[in-house]
Amino acid sequence: MVSSKINKSTVVLFGSKVDELTVDYVKNPDDFHAALRKVVHAIRSDILQQDNKFTGSFDSLSQVESVPKTVLALKSALIDGEMTSSDQQSQEALSVAQIIASQTRKPSKRKAKLKKLTRRHSKNQETPFLHYVGPKVFYTTRSSKLIDDLYHVELSISYGHVLELTKIFYEELQQIKLPWN
Repeated sequence: MVSSKINKSTVVLFGSKVDELTVDYVKNPDDFHAALRKVVHAIRSDILQQDNKFTGSFDSLSQVESVPKTVLALKSALIDGEMTSSDQQSQEALSVAQIIASQTRKPSKRKAKLKKLTRRHSKNQETPFLHYVGPKVFYTTRSSKLIDDLYHVELSISYGHVLELTKIFYEELQQIKLPWN
């Protein structure tokens, strides 16, 4: 595995077979970890620079545009078995990439003091996947507890946010002039 800079972007090249990577890791784990850290750092930087704002609707590219290309490339390599530069991604792969992007957090300044795992949910990291799952589950089940449970495992937006979106959708529906009104 090699990472190299091309036009200010870090490109991940998976040129070795898994057996060769395993042998490299066993022979020199420090070099393997250093190369992996470079790749992870570049991908995390891309994710943390991404700023997602929900506009109230999903367009055909909202899922692809909600995650950096580096995450899609890595996800393709892991899930689909090959790296692809095409915008045609499987729905499964897009969902996983969005979950990864929404889970990525900036390093805590108090990291050394806090040893317990705490998640800091950021609205800027919310992807269309989370905005779809929360309201969809709520509209289907009307269960605030289920939404809260999904939120705590980072698979949905919060119940309060679902209610905010519901209010916005309702107000937008009120503005629509229907022919029979």
